[in-house]
Amino acid sequence: MPFYAFLYCQTQLHDISLTKQVFFTTHSPLLLKDFELEQVRKVTINGNNETVIEKTDLGEILFDLGYSTEDILHTDFVIFLEGKDDKERIANIITHFYNIDVSKIYFVDTKSCNNIETYATIRFLNKTSFKDKFAIIRDSDTKDINEIINKLLNKFRENLGEEYLNEIRNKILVLEYSSMDSYFLNPQVLQKIGIIKSEDDYYNKIRQYIENNKKNIIDYLKKMNSNERAEEIKNILFDSRPTKDKIEDIKRYVRGHNLFGIFGDLKNKTKEYIKYSSPDDFKEILDFLDRFAYFSSKKKVIN
Repeated sequence: MPFYAFLYCQTQLHDISLTKQVFFTTHSPLLLKDFELEQVRKVTINGNNETVIEKTDLGEILFDLGYSTEDILHTDFVIFLEGKDDKERIANIITHFYNIDVSKIYFVDTKSCNNIETYATIRFLNKTSFKDKFAIIRDSDTKDINEIINKLLNKFRENLGEEYLNEIRNKILVLEYSSMDSYFLNPQVLQKIGIIKSEDDYYNKIRQYIENNKKNIIDYLKKMNSNERAEEIKNILFDSRPTKDKIEDIKRYVRGHNLFGIFGDLKNKTKEYIKYSSPDDFKEILDFLDRFAYFSSKKKVIN
């Protein structure tokens, strides 16, 4: 079957499945990319020649089917991310700051940090050349960034050896803030798009959240960090400085999803936020993307 006919059939099956139950079998991960893992079942024959249907996971799919750039034909670049929201936001950031058609970028939504380590290891990198254009972006979740990177590199080392580690390291961004949500918390931009009335309103909302949720914040720090590190961060967050003076620490060490949630309708205005933002608002992310000629050669000049 010609490739375009194949894609047409795939689209038709997906559309039909929205209102009717559809079953199809495949050995290609290309057909799986538009479906949730909960919709996928692995079919095998057991020792008694009986058909066995069972749930599976990303690691098993990758092990059985493999994953390579051949499976994502007509893609210029691959970015591994942690979730649907990150995927949408990075796509909008790229569209705003680069002259790039994001339909040519394949965003791999890995659903969680642990899955990034599974998904971005073994099969994708074993099956592709390290000249391939790919990047990994993940949250720090208040953890020590170097520890996260070392853990991820150890996963690669176990499966690929030492040869490509330096090149892989340059393709990994662990965000300085706890999550991508925290990059959408510039009070000047929030005021422009009508999320807050004033900067005082912004800092008051954050101060109230920190004061009212102290126990939850500390519990999360303890869950994600060693006791010693959690205690150090707690002392930073709850010292006597005004909220404005420690906002950068708050973005690093308070769960970004929760901070983002303080500002009501912001979830529906992230595209508008990006429109009114400056390169400084996403400097860490843009600096990382600029490491790749694919992005740096197509960067827009934005005043």
